[in-house]
Amino acid sequence: MKNPDASPVPTRDALPERHATWRELEAERRLQEISSRLISHEHEDSLYEEILDAAMVIMDSDAASVQRLENNGRLRLLGSRGFHPDSAAYWEWVSVDHSSACGIALRTGERVIAEDVEAPSLAVGEGDLDSYRRSGIRAAQSTLLRSRSGQPLGMISSHWYRPHRPGERELRMLDILARQAADLIERMQSREALERESAAARAAEAHGRLLVHELSHRVKNTLATVQSVAIQTLRNAGSLEAFGQDFLARLAALAQTHDLLIRNQWQGAELREMLDQELKPYGRPEGPCLLLQGESVRLDPKVALALGMALHELATNAAKYGALSCPQGQLQVNWHRHPDETLHISWTERGGPSVQPPTRRGFGSRVIEQGLAYELQAEVQLGFPPSGVSCLFRIPLTAQPGGMEIAPLQDNACRGLSWNDPG
Repeated sequence: MKNPDASPVPTRDALPERHATWRELEAERRLQEISSRLISHEHEDSLYEEILDAAMVIMDSDAASVQRLENNGRLRLLGSRGFHPDSAAYWEWVSVDHSSACGIALRTGERVIAEDVEAPSLAVGEGDLDSYRRSGIRAAQSTLLRSRSGQPLGMISSHWYRPHRPGERELRMLDILARQAADLIERMQSREALERESAAARAAEAHGRLLVHELSHRVKNTLATVQSVAIQTLRNAGSLEAFGQDFLARLAALAQTHDLLIRNQWQGAELREMLDQELKPYGRPEGPCLLLQGESVRLDPKVALALGMALHELATNAAKYGALSCPQGQLQVNWHRHPDETLHISWTERGGPSVQPPTRRGFGSRVIEQGLAYELQAEVQLGFPPSGVSCLFRIPLTAQPGGMEIAPLQDNACRGLSWNDPG
């Protein structure tokens, strides 16, 4: 005897109808939940996963994906469901050249529905077709995500493991979800833009502080250099007039090195350019009395400033009393980068007045020998053969501490140079 209160057993034909009703209710619930979270800005980073799940419910699909259109014009996979790992890797980036549903939708700007990806009429490319087969996909749809101003932002796609064409009601609900996904992407893009601007502002502020600190450091060091040059020049000057001439010449040498660095935005200076600039008053750099030979070597600012002062002292002495003081004199400067990352520079004078070894030392020799050793940990060999002054520099090219330091002055510093030191 049948129980009159028992629920009727659903027939086979009633099951799909109940499933459709459940899907529709579940889809509406999910759309409302996503809308609420978009309004409240709650857990936005996880909303892509919610959108994927909602898309599968709405479309009754076996797989789904969400992509974002990047600045390079390609779609980047943000998340997926139901893909084989190799297929997900293949579709991580999709361009207009792809023959997948999302590639065609990106190219045409229209929704693409592929009822059967195996159909010859679709002409799906080998790479995309292999990825479809690897994931067991037989049908696909891709809907372009657009901003509220109409700009393309990305793609939402559904995939089925059987040939299938979604119904109009499903597509209308998907369009609502697509609007939500587009709003999320647009919001994320705005947030990223604000983060980039904030990071750029912080970097600019930090760079400004660095520039002020560096400017202060350079000004202090430059003033210390000028003070040192003034004291040492005055100490070795025979007269006030001689002091004025030598001091101004040394300031000019320092200034021209600064000008060279400024032209290169304080990133360094070429050794050849420094030599050309220093020796320009004494003849053409490749003329009969000057021979400069060496590879291209770019010096950092600290090395350039210290070496520039030393080269000025050598050139001034050569012009007054050495090889550059007479027509028959010859000056040869060679340099090369040694495998141990040291710069070797040789300064050799020939054909000038006979040279006598010095009996005392002054500012010129101090800059050349002690200055470079202190500033750059360089080795300097200054020689005084009768044929002409020679000088060999070995300067480490590894990173030097920032800025330019001045060696402390000593009351018992050497005075004058009997080898015709201009200081």
